[in-house]
Amino acid sequence: MSLPVHDGGVTSISYSIDGHLIGIVSMHGTVRIWDTSTGREAVAPLPSADGPIWSVAFSPNGGIIASGTEAGTVYMWRSMTSHATPQRLSGHSGAITCVKWSPDGNIICSASKDTELCLWSAETGELRARLSGHSAAVNTFAFSPDSLFLASGSEDYMLRLWRISNVPVQCQVMDVQFGSISCICFSPDGRSLVGSSLQGIRLWNVSTGQKVLTLQHHSDFIQCVQFSADGRSLVSADQQQVCIWTFSRFTRNASLRVLRGHTDAVRSTAFSPDNLYVASAADDGFARIWNTAKLGMFAR
Repeated sequence: MSLPVHDGGVTSISYSIDGHLIGIVSMHGTVRIWDTSTGREAVAPLPSADGPIWSVAFSPNGGIIASGTEAGTVYMWRSMTSHATPQRLSGHSGAITCVKWSPDGNIICSASKDTELCLWSAETGELRARLSGHSAAVNTFAFSPDSLFLASGSEDYMLRLWRISNVPVQCQVMDVQFGSISCICFSPDGRSLVGSSLQGIRLWNVSTGQKVLTLQHHSDFIQCVQFSADGRSLVSADQQQVCIWTFSRFTRNASLRVLRGHTDAVRSTAFSPDNLYVASAADDGFARIWNTAKLGMFAR
């Protein structure tokens, strides 16, 4: 399925927890929500008054959507209707690169080019903590499945592991010697961490910090990488191509399937919660939904 959702580049895409909706944002500063079963918009576009939107995420219960803007503001839409007024969370001095919910739904985290991450109360919007330590723009972060840890990656070449369940927050620095980190994600069991950069894709053991595996295929900057919900596959993307890596149950090897169709840089990808689909969004103004079952990627 192909959705011509924006006149300009699509910057981020996210599934709702039940997989029935997809949130898509763009450099034009609107959040658009699509019904995955019909391919039609579920509500009228939700506008931002703060310029391009770089990230979007549904809450774990699916009832709230958050987005991060070029102006450094987080928008929380507690009602996804055309007349809804968003709650605006201000605390960054630079563009927001990434916004996500903790798996338990209690925290929203935002990362910024101002080198910091902010933890917000999902209930009130209050700023709970400011995470400082990176010396360059924070491109990406990920919550652990138990919501106790947060990993962040930056243009300072460092990966930081924060124990956010503690007050004050504790931080462990991993000098991964991996270049500017563009995206990171925990495995569903929380034991592994995957990251991407110009040097490829790497998997690390979270408890030891040791590299487990390197995946090489991309020749361009890798914009995104994500585990499937069952942990058996990864999706990654760069200029115009989406890659799905499926791990062997008995070895550390991974088979590769390349999906082509976009005509410009792919900025965001996401597995559906049931692993049956992969959604991708690109600078060509399209979002595409790939049926992994028809592609022969997964056995049911």
